[in-house]
Amino acid sequence: MNEFNNDDLENNEIEGNEIVENSNLEETELYNEATQIDVNENVQEQGNIIKEEYKKKKEKKNKNGFFSIIAVAVICAFIGGGMGSYLTYSIFEKPSNNSQVNTSGLVNNNADTPSTIKTVSGGEEMSVTDIVSKVSPAVVGISVTTSDGSGYGSGVVVTSDGYILTNYHVISTGGEIKVKFSDGKEVAAKLVNQDTGYDIALLKIDNTSSIIAVAELGDSDALNVGESVVAIGNPLGEELYGSVTQGIVSAINREVDIEGLKMNLIQTDAAINPGNSGGALINSKGQVVGITNAKIASDGQSMFGTGTSVEGIGFAIPINDITPKIENLMKPMLMIGIRGGASSDIPNSNYPDGVYVSEVTEYGAAERAGLKVGDIITKMDGVSVKSIEDINNIKAEHNSGDKIKLVVDRNGDTINLDLVLQEVN
Repeated sequence: MNEFNNDDLENNEIEGNEIVENSNLEETELYNEATQIDVNENVQEQGNIIKEEYKKKKEKKNKNGFFSIIAVAVICAFIGGGMGSYLTYSIFEKPSNNSQVNTSGLVNNNADTPSTIKTVSGGEEMSVTDIVSKVSPAVVGISVTTSDGSGYGSGVVVTSDGYILTNYHVISTGGEIKVKFSDGKEVAAKLVNQDTGYDIALLKIDNTSSIIAVAELGDSDALNVGESVVAIGNPLGEELYGSVTQGIVSAINREVDIEGLKMNLIQTDAAINPGNSGGALINSKGQVVGITNAKIASDGQSMFGTGTSVEGIGFAIPINDITPKIENLMKPMLMIGIRGGASSDIPNSNYPDGVYVSEVTEYGAAERAGLKVGDIITKMDGVSVKSIEDINNIKAEHNSGDKIKLVVDRNGDTINLDLVLQEVN
């Protein structure tokens, strides 16, 4: 016997046949009995129909419920990029193989490609506390020790396999280089390469297990004057390791002459002090947009990482000026072994245009090639050169062991030399 609940019966009332009065009681009873049979059969038939309708409604309701869940997730996605969007993405979206950034700032050795620089644009606004939590572990201390003393600066970890970006002037004295992390661990580092024209240098550590986090590099071209920024570094040395200062972008593309080096820099009122050099200038999304390198000194002169009485005028190298150079900087630095400058800068001379050699390093590549003090290099690898920067640009296109032809003016005579590039040890 088919069963269905009372609600179905009440909502689907069965109309009985109208009973006609009949003086013949027996005839009436027989009529009623026959009618009741019709009713029962009708009820059973109606019940089957009702059950089928109920089943269809239930299936439709379940389907509508599924689409309702999807609709809720879509609505949540439009509410400020809310949690509903995040959960829906987390469950259904397959991670992209092109992902370049580690948004938490923490190293993911399974996801990071060695020597890949993490650059991003856009992102969500963060509190200063969250910015510091994200970036601070990727900012390190850098100590340089020579026979004449020691110095201290800052650096930024830019790859999970041990490359660290800093200022050239932090390590320019030479000597033993060590890197200190926020957990107190200290490891040896070596200079891989440098670009003196941009005051940047790239270091490398072999002990990558010490790396706590990798910095996310942002888009310095997207900065606006008045935008909030945070600086993290080690002002005045190891004692104030990991200090955080906050300010705004005071100016962009500020042309500054720093100890004879002309640079276009980001100006900020975030405090920049000696020891901050090589540290991070960070936007409100937790992305490094500059490498801090200078401030205005008390005499009004721009100085690398120095100055005492003038406050609120600090500078950073825009990260967009640096990132295109990092790939070349990852190649080991090649040594020619000379000091010199543009011959046109030497007063009262009739030298041809080129690079005047003022010093030749003993046992270096230049000495082995036959260069001497007083020589003027006019061509390198078939290209005319007029400055040390020209030489460095040509050198950057070669590898250790490459042989390069030099054209040299020596007391008015033209000499051709073969120079074999050497890797810096």
